[in-house]
Amino acid sequence: MLKYDPPMDERRVAEDALGVMGEPTEYARIDILRARNTPLIIEVELIEPMLFFDFFPETVEVFADHIEKALRK
Repeated sequence: MLKYDPPMDERRVAEDALGVMGEPTEYARIDILRARNTPLIIEVELIEPMLFFDFFPETVEVFADHIEKALRK
């Protein structure tokens, strides 16, 4: 699996989708396709059992630190 650095218009669409939730989330994955050069959301996942740690092992500690900080609030 390759890391993907989305262009600004895709980031904006994803951030807008998360903004609708009203509450911060600890995890989210937003799947986007481009149609006629426009980013379109095809799926929003707020629960992910896999979390892709096998592909990006460095994210295990980042995610654990985030959960720890959230619990201390």
